[in-house]
Amino acid sequence: MKLLLALLFFINISLADTLDKALQAYDNGEFKKALKLLKPLAKDGDKIAQYKLAVIYHSGLDVKANTKESLKWYKLSAKQGYMDAQFNLAVKYEKAQGVKQNSKEAIKWYKAAANQGDKEAMYNIANIYYKGIGIKKNTKEAIKWYSSSAKQGFAKAQVKMGDLYIEKNPKKAIKWYKKAAEQKDAIAQLRLAEIYKINKKYKKALEYYKKSAKQDNADAKFGIGNIYAKGLGVKKDAKKALKWYKKATKQNHGPSLFQTGLLYEKKKDFEKAIKWYKKADKQKYAKASYKIAQMYDKGDGIKRDSKEALKWYEKSADQGYAKAQYTLAIMYERGTGVKKNHKEAVKWYITSAKQGYAKAQFNVAVMYKKGRGVKKSLKTALKWYEKAATGGHAGAQFILGETYYLGRGVKKDIEKAQKLLQNSTSQGNTKALRRLNMLCKEHPWACSK
Repeated sequence: MKLLLALLFFINISLADTLDKALQAYDNGEFKKALKLLKPLAKDGDKIAQYKLAVIYHSGLDVKANTKESLKWYKLSAKQGYMDAQFNLAVKYEKAQGVKQNSKEAIKWYKAAANQGDKEAMYNIANIYYKGIGIKKNTKEAIKWYSSSAKQGFAKAQVKMGDLYIEKNPKKAIKWYKKAAEQKDAIAQLRLAEIYKINKKYKKALEYYKKSAKQDNADAKFGIGNIYAKGLGVKKDAKKALKWYKKATKQNHGPSLFQTGLLYEKKKDFEKAIKWYKKADKQKYAKASYKIAQMYDKGDGIKRDSKEALKWYEKSADQGYAKAQYTLAIMYERGTGVKKNHKEAVKWYITSAKQGYAKAQFNVAVMYKKGRGVKKSLKTALKWYEKAATGGHAGAQFILGETYYLGRGVKKDIEKAQKLLQNSTSQGNTKALRRLNMLCKEHPWACSK
């Protein structure tokens, strides 16, 4: 019996020694050697060897990548309770890597890893529930797991907790962002910078933008550029702004490429401006396409060309930019650079109007009122005038005010008319002022409030 125990002891020492050599070879990048040493250990049931073997086959380290073989070894290791194997197996099921996508199976293995304290596994469980990946969306369950991960100090989860609280409880959101920022999480630092900027604490905003920018966050570099371009808490400095925008442009950051173009346009350097706008356009930044269109439309630094302008307006409009959609509609309505087409004009006015662009909403109302490109409908026109007036359009406020004052197609409402005319007047609409004076003479009670 003693002889048997001694033999087992020496065998275990030998196996441990072999595993150490295998792991050392793995760490040194000697994957062929590691593979040779790991295989017999893995076959004998060593969970660490099984896991390392799975990684080698998964990543194709000095061997042809083999998803099937990788999956086999991950499963064997995971079933023995090896946390890293459980996590990687869950990833395979979540992302359909060599197996059919199966969120329930992914959650099962993520939970196995999470029960051993894997905070990233907790975060990934939360993501599956929050996004409803392959299962029914469950926000309550997601928040539970985000919270568990965040409390364990996982920065991404802390940022997510901040995002979840930002509207309902900004103080709690800031608390979570700060925890993640302390771990040098660039997104958390960016979020804090934006919050401080909104609250006009520009010194703090700049501090956090710079922290995030040090980690190569392009949005943060763009934010610093904006601070200097607008002179927020610092002296306005176009050179410094350009320096920071250009740092972000190296990462093909669309907004920074655009702002660089804008700064050159302000300097009347149209050649450089259009060059940068075209770079931003390549990043599908719709404002850049719109700016190029405007340059062709107005002939700023380039030969005026309505057809070329139309092409760029269409490109920007197709990318969903409301101003471009509105301008394109005007071109079709007036026949500028294109054959006049009221139906096409209405289509683009409505597309822009649905994004809340007040000028487009006003023009949709006009088209319905006059029956241009659509069947005449005063009821529909009124609906769009209401939307435009709510969006602050002075002309819509005047027309609606007059409509309620006179009772044209609507029930007369002097109080509502007074408010609309007053709002329009405050924006400098002289017609509204004249009508408001008439209303006040006839109904002084409405203007005495």
